[in-house]
Amino acid sequence: MGRLTRNFEENRDLLREAVHRDPLWQQGRVKVGGDPRNVGDAPDLAIAPLMFWSRGHALIETTEALERLLVDSDLGEDLPVELFRPPFPACFIRFGPAFQAALTPTDGPVDFGPHHVQGVYVFESVRPIQRALTLMPIYDMHDQPRFAAGWMELVIVAEDDSLEQIIGEIGELAGTGQGPHYTSIARIVAKVFLYMGLAQTTRIEQRDYTTAQDRLRRLGPKKAARLQRQLNGQYDRIVLGPQQIHLHGHGEVSPHLRRGHFRMQPHGPLLSLCKVIFVAPTWVRADRLASSA
Repeated sequence: MGRLTRNFEENRDLLREAVHRDPLWQQGRVKVGGDPRNVGDAPDLAIAPLMFWSRGHALIETTEALERLLVDSDLGEDLPVELFRPPFPACFIRFGPAFQAALTPTDGPVDFGPHHVQGVYVFESVRPIQRALTLMPIYDMHDQPRFAAGWMELVIVAEDDSLEQIIGEIGELAGTGQGPHYTSIARIVAKVFLYMGLAQTTRIEQRDYTTAQDRLRRLGPKKAARLQRQLNGQYDRIVLGPQQIHLHGHGEVSPHLRRGHFRMQPHGPLLSLCKVIFVAPTWVRADRLASSA
């Protein structure tokens, strides 16, 4: 699971093979669903945390202000897919209310509404001539105490291909019922990674789990047992974004909010280099908002 050249689908096949070889399975003493010969999609939810913990990983949360900022921003047509890179081989991005509300609902036999998306696992597998990005959204099942998962994979061969084009291909592969939903997920994930790559990124690393583990090693048996019970609620995470966004106004037209966008900007000697920049959403003629109310 930790081998970075193996993608999600290969690991899923590996786990299915391990289940079929298990003596308890072969004896019919364990089954998943109604068909004792078929494990179905049950391994998917097991593979994701196995891959997450066996690779370099990060749990990423965004502030509410940053979520609104990214939802109101677009991806420029000039961005290459080379920029769609997770900061770690395995990531989990939590989705807050603004991200959830921006998702396109699924259209199929099972209603995975946008507000049911808890977050997305992202795994990168790199090989000499290509790399694969697997996005695995995790859904809560309404009022039931269980979860479901979907997954999609982008195989990237030409790093200079358009990012928007590659994201669009996700929808085509998923079909009409699921395509727009998966496309909206991929677009949000891409924006989070692009934001993380900016020089002006606001980020705080909180290491609650690691700190608790360090304390655990220094405590006696009684106090250690009490702290051990609390570890289940502790985790390390990266918190992205400011708590508040202040938008500035300019211009001589009617007041409106100009959408933000990520795009490429030439720089360096004779403008021979390019870098990604983020232009935040901006109020145009914000001074006229009060008078027009």
